[in-house]
Amino acid sequence: MEDGGLGPANGLEDAIRVAGVLTEMGVPGWLWLCVLLVPGAVCGIAGSSCRLMETLVSQTVYKEGDVIIGGVFPIHLKPPEPNLDFTQRSAPSGCQRFILTHYRWLQTMIFAVEEINRNPLLLPNLTLGYAIADTCVTDRTTLGAALGLVTGKDRVVMSSSCGHTPEVPVIVGDARSSGSIVIARTLGVFSIPMVSYSSTCACLGDRQKYPTFFRTVSSDAFQARAMAHMLRLFGWTWVGVIAGDNDYGKSGIQLLLKELQNSEVCVAFSEIIPTVNLETRIPRIVETLRHSTAKVIVTFADASDMEALLMEVVRQNITNKQWIATEGWIISSPLSSPQYLPSLKGTIGFAQRRGNIQGDGPLEKGGCPDVTNLQPWQILHYLRTVNFTTPVGEATHYNENGEPPAAYDLINWHVGAQGTVEFVKVGQFDTVDGSHSEFDMDVKKVLWGGGESEVK
Repeated sequence: MEDGGLGPANGLEDAIRVAGVLTEMGVPGWLWLCVLLVPGAVCGIAGSSCRLMETLVSQTVYKEGDVIIGGVFPIHLKPPEPNLDFTQRSAPSGCQRFILTHYRWLQTMIFAVEEINRNPLLLPNLTLGYAIADTCVTDRTTLGAALGLVTGKDRVVMSSSCGHTPEVPVIVGDARSSGSIVIARTLGVFSIPMVSYSSTCACLGDRQKYPTFFRTVSSDAFQARAMAHMLRLFGWTWVGVIAGDNDYGKSGIQLLLKELQNSEVCVAFSEIIPTVNLETRIPRIVETLRHSTAKVIVTFADASDMEALLMEVVRQNITNKQWIATEGWIISSPLSSPQYLPSLKGTIGFAQRRGNIQGDGPLEKGGCPDVTNLQPWQILHYLRTVNFTTPVGEATHYNENGEPPAAYDLINWHVGAQGTVEFVKVGQFDTVDGSHSEFDMDVKKVLWGGGESEVK
C-alpha cells in the first residue's frame, strides 16, 4: 500500500538519488554516506559512524521498555519546501494536514506492543517499549526521523561490528516505498533491519541493495500480475495507463507492461501524475483521458496523487470510465467520499488482506540474545527465519528476498442506501508459491464503472 505524496524535487532529494546511483556503481557505502547532504547529519571521517548535528524528529511517541522498537509513520503531510542552495540551514516548516488513516496505523503498532506485553507466554520477563516518529511525508524528514530513532540520546550511529547498540535495534516502517528506500540504503550498512507495513515497490525485494528490508505486505510484482490477469480475463484490450511520479508508480507500471507483453492488451495512452505545476498539467492529462476511446483506466498511484487527478475528473464530469485501482487508493477514505461517486462508482481494485502477526525463532547455534545488549543482526536473524500461522489460519513466512506470500482481496465500489461507498469483496488473488497464483472473482457481484452491468 502507498499513501501520502511527494513534494517537488529539490537539491537534497537529487543528492539522495545521486547517492543511490553511486551505490549502484559500486562506490563503498561509507563514501556515499559522507556525500549524502542531509540537513542535520554529517558522516564521521575517522570511524564508521554517522553523527547527527541536530535531531529532526519533530513529534515522537515514546514508551520505556527493555527493548525499544522504532516506528515511522506519516501522520501529517509536509508542505513543499523551496529549493535548497546549501549555503545556509533551511528554515523548518511545520507539518500540515492530519491523516486519520495513518494515525490508525500508529495506534495499531502501539496496540500490538501492548498485546505482546500483556501475554505472559510470548515474552516472559521482558517488556517491549516503542519510539514512534512522524515523518511528514518527505524523504528528508523520513530519513531524519529514522536517524533520530536509532541514534537516540547518543546522536551517533555506529557500525554493528563496533559493538554499539542503537537506541532502537529495528524500525517498523516506512509507509511509502520512496521513504523505505532512503532508510534502507542508509541503515542497511549498519545491519539495522526494518519491517514495512505498506511499502510495496518490487524494487525493495532486491537483496543486493536492501539486505535488511522486510515487509508484511505483498510486492507490487504480484499486484501487476493480478491486474494483467484481470485485463485478459475480461478481454479489455484497449486501456489507458496512469502512474504516480515516484518509485511506487513508475516501478508498478513497468511491471504491469512487462506482464502484458505478448498479450492482446494495448495501451491507448500513458500518463504520469505530476508533482509540480499541477494547475496546468493535471487538466491536460484529464483532457487526454476524456477524449480517449479507452474505457478502462488502469492506475498505479497512491491516494494523494490520485486525489489531485480525480478532483479534475469530477470537475470535468467524466463518468463513463472503468477505473482499476491499486491497494494505494482502493480503500481511501477521502477518495471514497460522496463527491467522487459519480465518476468512481464501480471502481475495482486490489486491497492487501489483513491478519494478525506473531512469531519467534532460535538464534544460530542455539544461542539466545542478551536483551540488555540486543544487536540489530540478532533481530535480522529472527526475521529471516520467521514461519508461523496466524489465528485465522494464514501461513506467514519470508522468502529469500524478504517477501511474504501475496494475498489480495478484490474490492468493488458499490453505492449504499445512504449514498456512500460500500467496499464489496468480489474476489481474491493469492500466490501458492513464487511462480503459481490463483485468481477468483464472482462477476455476478460486480458493479461496473458508471453503474453499468458491463464495460461497453
